Amino acid sequence: MLEKAITEAAIAHGDQKRNGKSTPYIAHPFSVGMILSQAGYSVDLVVAGILHDTLEDTNLSVERIEDLFGAHVASIVQGCTEPDRSLSWRLRKNTHHRISEEGFSGDTGCCLRR
Repeated sequence: MLEKAITEAAIAHGDQKRNGKSTPYIAHPFSVGMILSQAGYSVDLVVAGILHDTLEDTNLSVERIEDLFGAHVASIVQGCTEPDRSLSWRLRKNTHHRISEEGFSGDTGCCLRR
């Protein structure tokens, strides 16, 4: 399942680069997945971490994620997706990715932490 998630994310992100840098974008979600794995989280959460930017930055759909990885992974990814892309990058990151310990319980909700 992990290899399939890496492959799907890499294909979905294609030639995207990190914020004006030459680093391929896939390096970020792959790193998120590695951090979650090393921290001992479940395979579903690691997979969701790898896929966490696909709904907002690629053409991959939540239906496709659910078909490939199940409803649980799809719901985690959807929970990590920024609802209002019209806001500035900084405002989106400061509001959406600020998660308290109380707001994160196991394998549900957004796995990103600022």
